[in-house]
Amino acid sequence: EDVLYTTFLGPNDTNAEDWFCAANFLAYSNALYVARTVGAGALNATDTGTGHLIKNNADFDSQNVAGTLDTAALAVIAKYPGVYGNDIVVHVADNTNFAGWAYEPNFDRAPAAGELAIAVVKAGALVETFIVSTSATAKDAQGNSLFADDVIARRSQYIFVNSPVLVGADAATGAPMTYTLAGGADGAVPALADYQATWTSVFGNPGDIDIGICITGGSGPTLGAWIVQNIAETRKDCVVTLSPAKADVVGNANPLNAIVAERGVNGAANVSSSYGFMDGNYKYQYDRYNDKYRWIPLNGDTAGLMAYTEGVADAWFSPAGYIRGKIKNVVKLAWNPVKAERDELYKVNINPV
Repeated sequence: EDVLYTTFLGPNDTNAEDWFCAANFLAYSNALYVARTVGAGALNATDTGTGHLIKNNADFDSQNVAGTLDTAALAVIAKYPGVYGNDIVVHVADNTNFAGWAYEPNFDRAPAAGELAIAVVKAGALVETFIVSTSATAKDAQGNSLFADDVIARRSQYIFVNSPVLVGADAATGAPMTYTLAGGADGAVPALADYQATWTSVFGNPGDIDIGICITGGSGPTLGAWIVQNIAETRKDCVVTLSPAKADVVGNANPLNAIVAERGVNGAANVSSSYGFMDGNYKYQYDRYNDKYRWIPLNGDTAGLMAYTEGVADAWFSPAGYIRGKIKNVVKLAWNPVKAERDELYKVNINPV
């Protein structure tokens, strides 16, 4: 969870269900791939002040090779889309002006000719330092690239850089360069098609990534059913955990009918597949990052129990019961189905909690 927080920051009112499903899974296991989906209008902050969308490292590589970043005259771009990058300032020096530079004490050595010293400042605090090469063919002793674009893309948590637009000395004064990022935008809330595109591009090809469980988070049964049919059934090497819509169980006077309707002929989760596992509840848990309680779907927990069970027993053991089915970090459930209600849920292949 600490790595999740460091990479994606904490939960907010928009992403809490997705964020806590990921965090809850990590309470049972320790290996998780997370892909962020952005909506229309999302932009990375840049040194020109005009936002520019770079979705991930692969997208950066594609745009870099195509010359898109050179055309836009971009030297430094925030690593992630959103306003998060708008308070990043990047300071760069070369071998001619490093001595006496304000950030000199933060480096073990001075840059040699053809190298740059880069200091990344976030919200007024120094967060990263690098010494990189301006040569695309430069290598270290282990044969790894020392080229600025490659090193920063691989190691920085905050920025991308683009050579040769990136320089370490002002052309007029020779002083170290300062790049202040602006123009980042969060964009609109992602649409269903945005999520589908992310699932397809990141997780659609089993040759690209090895996964065993797909956690649907707070996306609801419509997207969950789509993932079952278009990702899991296509890959045939993973299962999908999904939950009912929040409105079906939280504050609903008749959650049983609402959930069963989701599985009905016209329901969002009207899919029959051995590659899907649907629970029937939400849990109330404490959000320590915002000091409040939230309703969170259980598909992150059910996925975690599957991973835990495979670790302590084997894949064919049921992740249920008093030993292998204990859900963590729960204050209360959205509803507590009695035996007759549980029997009705079983009839439509929903796993009651």
